[in-house]
Amino acid sequence: NTGTMQAKGPWVAFLDSDDEWNPDYLSSQYERIKEFPKAVAHMTNAFSVSLEMERIGLFTESNFLVKFGTKEYLVLEKPLALVIEHAMWFLQSSVMRRYSLLRAGLFDAGLSIAEDLDVIARMALEGPFTISKRELVEVFRRDEAIENLMAQSLKRGTYRHKAFGKVYDSLLSRGDLTRQEYTAIKRKQGQNLRALGNMLVLANRKAEARHSYMRSLLLHPSVRSLIKCVITYLPGNLSDTLVRKRKDILPGE
Repeated sequence: NTGTMQAKGPWVAFLDSDDEWNPDYLSSQYERIKEFPKAVAHMTNAFSVSLEMERIGLFTESNFLVKFGTKEYLVLEKPLALVIEHAMWFLQSSVMRRYSLLRAGLFDAGLSIAEDLDVIARMALEGPFTISKRELVEVFRRDEAIENLMAQSLKRGTYRHKAFGKVYDSLLSRGDLTRQEYTAIKRKQGQNLRALGNMLVLANRKAEARHSYMRSLLLHPSVRSLIKCVITYLPGNLSDTLVRKRKDILPGE
């Protein structure tokens, strides 16, 4: 936030300490800025690089690559629904119009997970995005002395889902969403609340888990959420076994 407020230029770009831009990343983004002056953000594809140095495109992981067809890039007039549905909130491969970012409200300093989703989602309500399918950034998953956010998300599952839930609830409280955007966010929040319930069952916090499943049912009714709610009334070991057997500790399950 401090860097954005101190910046003098009309655009800001982000790069984490453990990631890398390709040499032509900024020049490619600059071409998009010149070609589409009304867009408020420009995003590119990126490679996710594992500890074993295996590389996979982030748009392949999120099942977004099929949206391009034969096109090299897309122009999204209303980007929010696709950002939510395909988990496209990678700051490392985003360049944002500084004025729009200031107007959107900058980053929520109270979040240590999901702060990227939060700010990109709010930016998606400020105007059009362009998205390139070229992998121009490498996002490294490294084993470092200081925990990176991915390590935090794996170890702090309950907090992770609560952080994402805060972002989704904030978006749902807005009055400027389209029906498609509202539906997409409700579906994601329903999945997120069910995943939170799974973590709470495994932590033997069944009353909280039941509340989370009930909220999921109200937001996005599903048989899966109903079954999970019933599970919270079963004896401890049995409910844990059922949750683990269905592998439902993952987000979306």
